[in-house]
Amino acid sequence: MADGVSKVERVLNVLAILLDTSRFLSRAEITSSVVGYPESDVACRRTFERDKETLRAMGVPIITQPLADGVDTGYRVRPSDYFLADLHLSDDEAAALQLAVSAVALDSHAGAGALLKLSGTQTTSAPLIAALPTAPALAVVFDAIRQRAELKFSYRNKSRQVHPWALRSERGRWYLIAFDPAVGERRTYRADRIDDVPTVLNPGTVDIPAEGTYDTSIGDAPWDIGGGEAQEVCVAFDAPHHLGALERLGPEATSEALQDGRYAVRFSATSLGAVRSFVLGFLEHAEVIEPPELRESIISWLQSIADVAS
Repeated sequence: MADGVSKVERVLNVLAILLDTSRFLSRAEITSSVVGYPESDVACRRTFERDKETLRAMGVPIITQPLADGVDTGYRVRPSDYFLADLHLSDDEAAALQLAVSAVALDSHAGAGALLKLSGTQTTSAPLIAALPTAPALAVVFDAIRQRAELKFSYRNKSRQVHPWALRSERGRWYLIAFDPAVGERRTYRADRIDDVPTVLNPGTVDIPAEGTYDTSIGDAPWDIGGGEAQEVCVAFDAPHHLGALERLGPEATSEALQDGRYAVRFSATSLGAVRSFVLGFLEHAEVIEPPELRESIISWLQSIADVAS
């Protein structure tokens, strides 16, 4: 942390400078005006590039233009592109908003950024009563919903292009509710599992249904609630039990016929303990194949029960 300045403070100071200028600023002008950048030119350049990507991931519309020297690139943020329309908040309403932002933390910088976008200042503090994690894609998803635009992103290594309808927070996570034209159905995506920074396409083309006219439930399966890294699970099911498994697992699961007449069903899970409970519900009609640690844990668990019974 250079000169005792946190990344959050440095990034917000860069944003303030980019908003406050009427001309395009070079990287050198920006980094020399903001405390916290390394003295080494190489390290300074890398830090600035990371800060710039952080701002863009937050939905900040940084625009660029070649400078007169023909070598450097200039940067700025037009206030008209960034600030929200005047909400005509009274003093009491503005104070209540600031209190809420400081009492419910979206993450280390989102609250301050939101107030800045509302042209407000963070002047009120309150004891933290809740914390909602964010994801790199979250700001872009918010922006796509605001613009009634399509959203293109990679989710579990598969390209998606959807019509975003709403964002919901449940069990400490953010979920995107959207319509997928490719399958003709509503879908739910966990924001922290979006693999890249989404692309906003075709603003003004998405019709968002009225609230209450579509299902807003999240419906995460127990094996999909865990906060760990997602792992691929493969379970061999006797026919026709694989059909019931596929119905329970949802459209993300895949099935492949095996030579012994069973079906290999693959799906992603973050809670392997919940997978164990799911598989045991099929008794002798299901066998875990992968990952090895899950298979071994089930064998060990069953063996311990058999040892006690004997």
